[in-house]
Amino acid sequence: SALSLLRHMESGRICEPDIVICTTIIDSLCKEKLLDEALDLFSHMKSRGISPDIITYTSLIRGQCSLGRWGDARMTLTEMLQSSIAPDIWTFNMLIDMYCKDGMVKEANYVLKLMVDKGVVPNIITYSSLLDGYCLRGQMDEASKMMDMVDRKGCQLNVVCF
Repeated sequence: SALSLLRHMESGRICEPDIVICTTIIDSLCKEKLLDEALDLFSHMKSRGISPDIITYTSLIRGQCSLGRWGDARMTLTEMLQSSIAPDIWTFNMLIDMYCKDGMVKEANYVLKLMVDKGVVPNIITYSSLLDGYCLRGQMDEASKMMDMVDRKGCQLNVVCF
């Protein structure tokens, strides 16, 4: 397993694990829904002086969201911000999409506001996720308002949006 390889590396026989190796394993664990193991590795790497980066945080947040652990995802996002690591368009879009797919459009809009407040400009993926969220909840008036707003901003909707 990847964790046993990591432990073998830490024993000094191969090479020292770095942020890339740790993040790759965290991402894989999250994709396999082994979130507790990913969180353990996240804590372990920090205790060894390996600072998480934006990719580490985004992988962990995605894993938390995919298991419906929204409170944990918010805490991880807060930790990320407190560590002076600014979420990028990919992190924000992932969060917005995950919230919308779980029917939490209000929370997705909060993330959109945070995104704009942090100076990250929403793109077609951002708007597509929100449109999808409104439509999934049957909020067609809100979807229509979103489409009008997107049009006013000059963002071109495409076939993916529909």
